[in-house]
Order: sequence, then C-alpha cells, then structure tokens
Amino acid sequence: AQRSNLAGSAVLECTVGPEGRLVDCVAEAETPPGSGFAAAALAVAPAFRLPETSPSGAATSGRTVRFPVSWLNPPAS
Repeated sequence: AQRSNLAGSAVLECTVGPEGRLVDCVAEAETPPGSGFAAAALAVAPAFRLPETSPSGAATSGRTVRFPVSWLNPPAS
C-alpha cells in the first residue's frame, strides 16, 4: 500500500485490558479489501491506551471497544 501511495482504513474491535491496554483485537473491516490495512492496524493496536476509568468513573477494563484506524497519504511536496 505504501509503495502504491494507497490510503485506506480498518475497523478493529478490542477488549480493554489492564492499564487501558487493548487486547484480543480482531479486524472487523478493511478498505480497500485485501490491502493489508487490517494487519497494519492489528500490529499497532498494542501501542494504544485508553483511560482506566470512563468520564463517569466506571472502570473500562473488560469493555469492548470498536474503532477505525485510517492511513492517509502525505500531501505532495
């Protein structure tokens, strides 16, 4: 995708683990299909962290989250 200057996205579904780490992630969608963006999103998901408590004060550990990860091409110089 990078060599082809292709932009794309993936949607991940993960469980919030201890200390806000994302665990047990699965790719729910990828655009364009077969482009490798789902695999790339899964590879970077362990680097993401969520707060250990929600704004209401409830613990987030054990919750399921679903979110998009997008890759955009840099503007041409």
